[in-house]
Amino acid sequence: MKLGGVIAEYNPFHLGHEWQLRQMREAGVTHLAVVMSGNYVQRGEPAIYSKWVRARAAVESGADLVVELPTPHAMAPAADFARAGVAALARLGVDELWFGSECGDLEALKETLELCIFAEQNEALQQTLAEGNGFPKARELVLQKLFGDDRLDILRGPNNLLGLEYLRAAQSSGTRMMCKTHTRQGAQHDGSPEGDFASASWIREQIRTNGLDAAKAYLPVRAYRLDHAEELSGSGPTDAKKLDLLLLGALSQTDEETLLSIAGVGEGLENRILKETATCQTLEECVTAISSRRYTKARIRRILMNLLLGIRAGEYPKTPQYLRILAMNERGMEILRHAKSLDTMPVLPKFADLVKKGYSEAKLEVRATDLYGIMQPSPQPRGREFTEQVAVLHRD
Repeated sequence: MKLGGVIAEYNPFHLGHEWQLRQMREAGVTHLAVVMSGNYVQRGEPAIYSKWVRARAAVESGADLVVELPTPHAMAPAADFARAGVAALARLGVDELWFGSECGDLEALKETLELCIFAEQNEALQQTLAEGNGFPKARELVLQKLFGDDRLDILRGPNNLLGLEYLRAAQSSGTRMMCKTHTRQGAQHDGSPEGDFASASWIREQIRTNGLDAAKAYLPVRAYRLDHAEELSGSGPTDAKKLDLLLLGALSQTDEETLLSIAGVGEGLENRILKETATCQTLEECVTAISSRRYTKARIRRILMNLLLGIRAGEYPKTPQYLRILAMNERGMEILRHAKSLDTMPVLPKFADLVKKGYSEAKLEVRATDLYGIMQPSPQPRGREFTEQVAVLHRD
């Protein structure tokens, strides 16, 4: 068994994702595991389609096993997101972690990571932060001062940045997991389509503005059918207007003390949130009003979503408490047997068992998914976490 792993959101699953899985197979990966964000994603928003649909699309399009990255980790900053994803892959016994990057050069990424670590330990970083810069920008400025502009292009690629954190997490995981990177094909992050590929953000925008068929050419046939069925049932795509109302309701009921307990809030940000959102009418208006040079829009989205879901600072461990299965095939079952032999983390297909065992992340998932259901075109019944089944698929 040569076990390859991917950390993904699949928001939604598209042709670029299918291409990556195919590349892994062609490179000799025999078993392919994915750790996938659940109903909420790293930029601080609900996924466009449910985790069950996205996981099934992945297995129907090349993956063997999809396990969930619990919500507190799926919505964490890049370094924490990467650490949690790598920990889950390590506990599956993954040999190779694969990720896409703008540069496609693993050695260049490794060298850049070494420079980043050096900059993070340099006293100039604290001074640059004190000048009002956010951490990524402060680190970039220190690197520029110390080493010039040679590495700045790599730091300006969002997938390169996430790749650096995957490398950092893999190196500190205590395993022999190797990293492999490939150049992202076609459209880049937030860009328009190029050739057969479009970015996930462009696809989401098309689906929400012009309907699913506007993005059909950039989705695998099976993924399109699953997404289409989800829409026919009223279970997707998520409705941004309903999210706006839920968030505004949460803000109207909060105060400084409550905000101070929310993950990501500090340094007086609680006062800024209350002040700047008093007249806002949408999530994006709130994000724009609160964000600054120090506080990026992505960070503010995550904080606001943490408020909505009640995710408090220090409430959850830094790595997942369990491996929760969303979809698999026969090879996926072989991966699970291998993982169970390692005996490093509970692997439970039945969600009710996770709740009974008292896992705090599972209890959060119940609340988070119930709220997610309210954001759908047709509000979904509560308790979906207990009624949805693991998708067990058979290879053609």
